[in-house]
Amino acid sequence: MKLPIQAQSVNRSNRIAEAKMAGVNPAFWDSVLSVLKKAGQGALAGVLG
Repeated sequence: MKLPIQAQSVNRSNRIAEAKMAGVNPAFWDSVLSVLKKAGQGALAGVLG
């Protein structure tokens, strides 16, 4: 049960790191992550398009 949670944590950390590298406001990126939770991975591809 712990593995999926750890994987999510790693993914979130990686996404935040990528956002900072891209110069995106971390608070904005956090709201994007909230949307992605609802919309799924397809939305991630669309956002990064």
